[in-house]
Amino acid sequence: MSEQDWAGIVSKLQQDLRREHCQLRLDVRDFRSFQAALDDACKTYAKDGTTRLIRDKITPQLHHLQSFEKAIASSAGKVQAASCLWALSQAVITCTCRFSSRVDATLNQLGGFYETIPRFEAYLELFHDEPSLKYRVRDLYVDFIDFSVVTIQFVNEKPFKHIIKRFVTSKSDRRLQEIQDRFFEHCTSLDKEVERIHIQRSELARRKAQHGSLSMPGAPERSNSRGRLSASNAALKLNGPRKNGRFVGRDDMMGQLHDWFMVDRKLPSEPVSCVLAGMGGIGKTQAALRYRDLYADEYDFIFWVTAETQSKLITSFSLIAHRGKLEDLAGLEDEALVSKSMIWLQETEQSWLLIFDNVETTEETRNEFESYWPTSARKKSAIILTTQQSDFQHMATHCVRVGSLPAEEGAKVLLDSLYADKQPSDEETEAAIALSSDVGGLPLAVAHIGGYISGSGYTLARFRETIQHTYSHVWTADPPSSVRDCEKRLAVVWDFALSLLSPNAYILICILAFLNPDSIPEDMLLGELRQSGGLWDLKYAKAEIFLMDMVHQLAQRCLVSSEDPGTGTPYLTIHRSLQQGLLQKLNGDVLKRSEIFEGVVRIVRRITPSASPIQVPTPKEWPHFNVAVPHIVTLGLAFSLFKPPMQGSLHFARLLYDAGFNMWERERVLDGKQLLDLAERVLTGQGKTGSDRLQADIHAIQGMFVDSSGGLGRDEGLRRRQQAMKLRREAVQAARKRGQSLSKDETILEMNAVNDYAYCLLQSNRYAEAEPLFEDCYAAYQSWGTEKDTPFEYSKYFHNMGTVRMFQGRYNEAVKYMARAVSLTEAAMGDQRTFKVLRDTYMFACILLQAGHEPRAYELHEQVMKERESLSGEHSEITLESYYALGAACDCLGDLKGARKWLLTSVERAPKSKWHKKSVGRAQLHLAKVLTSLNVNLNEAKKYESAGSDMLRSLDSEIPDYIRYCGDPIAIYDSLHGFSEGRFTGRNLLRIIQSGTI
Repeated sequence: MSEQDWAGIVSKLQQDLRREHCQLRLDVRDFRSFQAALDDACKTYAKDGTTRLIRDKITPQLHHLQSFEKAIASSAGKVQAASCLWALSQAVITCTCRFSSRVDATLNQLGGFYETIPRFEAYLELFHDEPSLKYRVRDLYVDFIDFSVVTIQFVNEKPFKHIIKRFVTSKSDRRLQEIQDRFFEHCTSLDKEVERIHIQRSELARRKAQHGSLSMPGAPERSNSRGRLSASNAALKLNGPRKNGRFVGRDDMMGQLHDWFMVDRKLPSEPVSCVLAGMGGIGKTQAALRYRDLYADEYDFIFWVTAETQSKLITSFSLIAHRGKLEDLAGLEDEALVSKSMIWLQETEQSWLLIFDNVETTEETRNEFESYWPTSARKKSAIILTTQQSDFQHMATHCVRVGSLPAEEGAKVLLDSLYADKQPSDEETEAAIALSSDVGGLPLAVAHIGGYISGSGYTLARFRETIQHTYSHVWTADPPSSVRDCEKRLAVVWDFALSLLSPNAYILICILAFLNPDSIPEDMLLGELRQSGGLWDLKYAKAEIFLMDMVHQLAQRCLVSSEDPGTGTPYLTIHRSLQQGLLQKLNGDVLKRSEIFEGVVRIVRRITPSASPIQVPTPKEWPHFNVAVPHIVTLGLAFSLFKPPMQGSLHFARLLYDAGFNMWERERVLDGKQLLDLAERVLTGQGKTGSDRLQADIHAIQGMFVDSSGGLGRDEGLRRRQQAMKLRREAVQAARKRGQSLSKDETILEMNAVNDYAYCLLQSNRYAEAEPLFEDCYAAYQSWGTEKDTPFEYSKYFHNMGTVRMFQGRYNEAVKYMARAVSLTEAAMGDQRTFKVLRDTYMFACILLQAGHEPRAYELHEQVMKERESLSGEHSEITLESYYALGAACDCLGDLKGARKWLLTSVERAPKSKWHKKSVGRAQLHLAKVLTSLNVNLNEAKKYESAGSDMLRSLDSEIPDYIRYCGDPIAIYDSLHGFSEGRFTGRNLLRIIQSGTI
């Protein structure tokens, strides 16, 4: 399409306007001059209430015109068609305000039309090579002119004509609707053409890649001169966020960090570490990113660990094993990957930088986090930790309180974002310094001011004047003197930035306030965009284009970042402080908050698999849960902090349960229990209507969570299982009364509840009560099919009955039952040596020991230990359990030297593990006993005895009454452990139970 064609369109426009006695203003040539003209119009017609109408109807849609201008300029070449867009828009609005008898309706119609204009930013790079797109833009431009001219014709008509036309269909209204329909058709044509081009280019890229002529994004770099993958590339591949290109300053901090990290020291040694602490928005994460990028070449590996929750820690640490290219990782569960990662960090001959970002812990989770802290490294390695909390100094070598940027550095950030290609004036530089000082040098506030100004057309001086006037109660001439003052001014900046958004973009950023701020896949939002009756009304737009438009608005104002990790799935990030500000804002509008919240529940539900209806693990769904669970955790936290509180829905409770069940599958107790606790609160608020099935599901999994706490938790576990069984049986009885036939799932759930309750009785040594319940389960299993049909269920029966027979002293039957249980578990797991198989084998070894088959028990314990070492590493708590079991077995065999070896191994490796304190105390006390019997290292024996005895005293409230005064502290320790934790690794406890003293 030639420039002459464009010139002809502009010439025709001028002729049409002359017929309407309207002329385009020569001084309105771009967005800034249009903004000034719009402000004049607002002042001129302020008395008529027009100012409010323009602000409400027109201003939120101006970003569509800005985008349209770029597309026209790219297509029209030297012809000033783009500048005519602004002059024509000014003429339409002025005519409407001056002559229209229905200003409200006309401006509303005009704003609605502007909103349907596509956002062209994602297309602009195509315009140079794709002439077909220029024709599509030409068609849209002609439609825009026609709509504007017809509107001017309509508002210029005398009022009496409008009165007449109320009785007949308005000719002008029909013409405007025809133009809008045509405009929609042309938008659709543009979308299809863009899609065709993208498909064509993707296919071309694929073909080139197949012939080796194209270097695909994300491909590994060749080794550098040091014979390794470049560290900067490694960092990008480890899910670390991009550094904000506008981040400057902190040079002294960067130099100080590097001097600390590179100090000469004897190796291996503890890595040098530094805590970066400070308020939200102060730039802690950006400082860590800047250090990463500045000194990437000093490290062989850089690992970015998101550390807010247990789940995020596990996910990040699991990746380290893969990035370290460790062998034999296939099929390993999370715990094993984390353990291997920790071992690798402490034993590798390569240097690394480990960054824990946004660490937030409670008293309950502090020890959990500390277990992820490497205590040694063979090369010069370093740790950075960012946090708003002040109590991590004891863990790190150094601590830096991150403060505000000096006014001049903050001004440089602001000016660089606005004047990248030209020199700012002295007046603007002074205004930038003043604004930086106004917000206390808070980097996040400075970035948002730059984003707002770049999208609004304001000057820095005018922005400062406006904000001081509008928020005079907060924004004084004096710099903020406290953290609270900084937070108030940051909230003002957000208010301004949000006010420029279109209503749809505002909905989007409110949605993001409820989601995991570190990684929000853009495609997870498309389902809500396409849903009829969802949070958005698409009107004429295509979902992908509509989303692109909204993301551009938010990114332009620095409210979000859009990242593309090279996987083909772009994702969004949002600052946590902005999330908190948005949630507080929504607390002031509970109806809007409820609407957005329910929409987010729908969005997250679409990407979250449902838990197994019969509560069995489903590892194939874990990759999907990996994406969904961080969002559910964030959503749950937001719900918990609502003020005033909100009543959740049954759908939300089910979502929380599904995530909590997945946490149980993967032994992530802390996060899982929190999710299920919240689900129960939601159900309580719902009055439990229609939720018996869900409540029973929750009780069953909560029972398993509390089992892991041992001691007093065993009582709650029993209560939970009893309640689950009661609800399951009531559901079955109700169905039978209604004459309904039961599904197999319903029967399985009932019998699972019975089995779980009976197993809880067994854990409480009430084996006589448990036995008939296990027999009921066995009868049900037989009705379902043979051992070959349902090996997992049969394995549970033989495992449990083997334990009952052990309690009863019928050891031959116990051994026979447990051997069969292990065989069936292997069959159920596809003959893979899973954790479940190893747990059953471990219990089999314990029963062999009670039956007097000590050598065979030792052999099985050793076999399990080696497999656990391979799967989970030598510092995993389950591996330490096996070390202890081997030591206890050696003691029973009279091999005190062997006992010393294994008990000492468990005690020495415990500090680097998450082994429970009751297990550490037992191992210390048992080791002291063995050392004393050997008459060696008696001073060490006293230390171990003292530590173990002190630990036992701290557990006094958990000791069962039946054994409190038995005089055998190791047997008391045994009683505090579950079966799989090694309750029967010694013989004395069973004898006490069998003696009838319970």
